[in-house]
Amino acid sequence: MSKLKLFFFFLVLLAAAAVIIYEKQLKPTVNEIHPDIEAYDYYKIMWFGPKTTEIKASDLKHKMDYSPDSIYIIDLRSQTMYDSQHIKNSLSMPFDEFLRISPADFKKIDKILVFISQKGKLAELSCKLLSNKNIKSARFLKGGIDNWEYKRIKRSKDKEHIIK
Repeated sequence: MSKLKLFFFFLVLLAAAAVIIYEKQLKPTVNEIHPDIEAYDYYKIMWFGPKTTEIKASDLKHKMDYSPDSIYIIDLRSQTMYDSQHIKNSLSMPFDEFLRISPADFKKIDKILVFISQKGKLAELSCKLLSNKNIKSARFLKGGIDNWEYKRIKRSKDKEHIIK
């Protein structure tokens, strides 16, 4: 019996150590996504929040080419990152601004909302937040703009240039 108690003691100790190591590895990742989001809130939303729909870069490109009036592309990165490169006809709305806008305003838009971030995680989080408010038209670009292999726009001063 004492061996069994000792085994469970070490098992609990190992589990506690794993949680501590896991937390230390994840905290910087969450802070990179957005400094105001606590790790607990982020993972609660991402793991247990509503299912969201991703859109592949090729599918987004197809919609842009053949039915551009059916989509509304929202870039959640900072204005500086947006200016350095962005997808044509996308709207710059840094995540801080997104958080200040009422979900009811997004509900009024009668188009597919496509959210873009650098790697796609912030865009996915945005979609989950809107899905929590029963907005089903939100999508996120899988892999973010890092996964976008088509033409991008670079803004310098008052001019825009096509890059890539």
